[in-house]
Amino acid sequence: MYTVYGGELDWWYGAMGCFAYSNELWNSYLMFYDTTNTDQYEFDRLLLFEDSFIPWQKADHPVYGEVEIGGFSRNFGRLHPGFLLESDSHRNAAFCIYNAWVTPKLEVKDVRVKTIGGGLKEVTATVENKQMLPTHSGNNLKYRIDPPDYIYLDGGKVIAGMVVLDKDMGVNREQKKNPQRMEVSNIEGYQHVDLKWIVRDGSKFTVRVESVKGGRSSAESE
Repeated sequence: MYTVYGGELDWWYGAMGCFAYSNELWNSYLMFYDTTNTDQYEFDRLLLFEDSFIPWQKADHPVYGEVEIGGFSRNFGRLHPGFLLESDSHRNAAFCIYNAWVTPKLEVKDVRVKTIGGGLKEVTATVENKQMLPTHSGNNLKYRIDPPDYIYLDGGKVIAGMVVLDKDMGVNREQKKNPQRMEVSNIEGYQHVDLKWIVRDGSKFTVRVESVKGGRSSAESE
């Protein structure tokens, strides 16, 4: 809309990597619900009964001498007139609540254990983003503002850990360093990540996820 220096919304997105949203309630269209008529004087005269325009009057200024004071009051133009505010405030609140509702929410599910021989077990799990927005914004990823989403396996000694890229074809991406805590850079909205660990010992396993923007979740094997 206009250039802002030190704006809070810019800081939230640029420095914190958050999805920031804002909207203005009042605009000139709402005066007459007509894009061709945005006359503030007519609106004040017909609907506000000249309540917002203060007639010009002369006054003595200590520096500039005789001046005129008047015009539209400071409460006019940026927000609704009081009697029109309640309806649009409610609509705006509903809009903001919906925006908050679609922020990322992670859920761990389908934790399964399979014995593969040699004293080893295969533990698989799925971490799903139940909402529309991803766990990291583009700016967040570009500047590495937040750490990746961490997915932990508790129970037994982890020998190997990997992200499953294709279950049918058996394509995996192994994480060589610290496989007990898998690192996933981002989980898109309405998408999921499949994981697999090879472990020694243990009979009960817990998979948990920790994400700065996506929250925390955990699930146990049956």
